[in-house]
Order: sequence, then structure tokens, then C-alpha cells
Amino acid sequence: MNSSIKSTVFLGFWLLPSIAAAQMFAPITSMLTTANEAPTPSGSVDVVIEGQTYKPSFYSGRAEPTTGNVIRLVAIPAGRDPQDFTYQWTVNGNGIAATGPVATFSDLFSTKLRVSVNVVDNDGALWARKDEMITLSKPQVVFYEENVLRGHGSRAIVDSHTLIGEEGVIRAEPYFIGLQADPASYRTAWKVSGGPVDSGGDWRELLLQRPQSPLSNYRIEFSARNNDNLAEVISGGFDLNFGL
Repeated sequence: MNSSIKSTVFLGFWLLPSIAAAQMFAPITSMLTTANEAPTPSGSVDVVIEGQTYKPSFYSGRAEPTTGNVIRLVAIPAGRDPQDFTYQWTVNGNGIAATGPVATFSDLFSTKLRVSVNVVDNDGALWARKDEMITLSKPQVVFYEENVLRGHGSRAIVDSHTLIGEEGVIRAEPYFIGLQADPASYRTAWKVSGGPVDSGGDWRELLLQRPQSPLSNYRIEFSARNNDNLAEVISGGFDLNFGL
């Protein structure tokens, strides 16, 4: 009988503190759980990504964002005036010094970027959030023939081209270089079958004249580098022959 009493006392000694501890920490656990729960935004927002880069006027596609050049971000809250909110912008986790619906930035090294925006109402509550991944394009050059009679050719020269007549102008059209780039900052070069040639006034154009005894084939090459943005390098080439 004494053994039974001791056992009951022994169990009670350990059980009572455990129950008391559970009752004591339950409100704290509940408070922590509530604090860690992220508020659910009540609205939604879209983000428009605009590359501030050059594209020819005849090109119907969009100007693509490229490394080292300005990228413009525009937040569009669904069904609301964009001026009703404050905006918190980040790129790859780093904040941008912009609190309005439009933000601009540039990145000198990345090829992929994660853009995030928090849309905050006047009470300081999170109204909407958006994450976007941006894959940056590379500047490129596309060749066209400019003819005195036909004007700027609409068909790009890809691998080879036949020049009709005594002379013609080949234009190296740069796509997606920086809009704010100084043309004087570009270091450019034209080559014909490996030999350097002078393009004259406009570095994008090369005048070709039919030689008295033309070869069966010429290799035309062009390259350009922006000394103010070392990530901005374009180059390309094609084979040329003179038609009858």
C-alpha cells in the first residue's frame, strides 16, 4: 500500500509541471504563429519591363533589355490609380531608390534578374506583390542593302548576298544598343575578305563598288564595341558576290 502511494506521488510530481508548462507556453506559441503569418495581399499588380535600347523604326518588335543599359519598370495596379500607393522595388534583393510606379536601373554584369515590387496602401498595409524574372538579351547586328532606287532593303542579309549593279551600300543595323550611348564612344571596324576598310562618314554604312575583275566571293565583316559599356559588343558577317 505504501508502494502504491509513492508511485502516485511520483507520477504526480512529473505530470503536474508538464501540464502547467503546456498551459503557460500555449499563448506564446499562438502569438508566434500569428506573427509569422504573412498578410495576404488584397489586390494584384502587373509589371511592364521596357528595355531602353535602340531598334530600327521599321522593326515591329519591342526594344529588348540588355546588360549595362537602362531598364524601365512600370507597375500597373489592377483597377486602381497607380498614384494611390507607395512602391518598394528590389532587383536581385537589392533596393532601388524609387517609391513611385515607375523605376529605372541598369545592371553591368547579370544575364538574369529577379525584379520584385511591393505595393503598399496609405495605411502601410501590403496591397499587392509581384515577382518577375528578366532574361537580358544581347545586342546584335543585322545587315541590309540600301539601294539608290529601292531605298532601305526590308529583307535582312543572313549568310550570303548578291549585289546587283555597279555599286551598293551595306548597312549594319545595330539592335538593342543603349539609347543614351554616345556614337563617338563606339569603336567600329569593317573588313572585306580580312582586310580593313574605311566606312567614311556613317560607321554603320559601307559603300561597295564592283571591281573590274571581281572575285567569285567576298567576306564582309563588321564589329563594334562601346567603350562606355564593355558588355555592349556586336559583330557579324556574310558572303558577298557581284551579280550580272
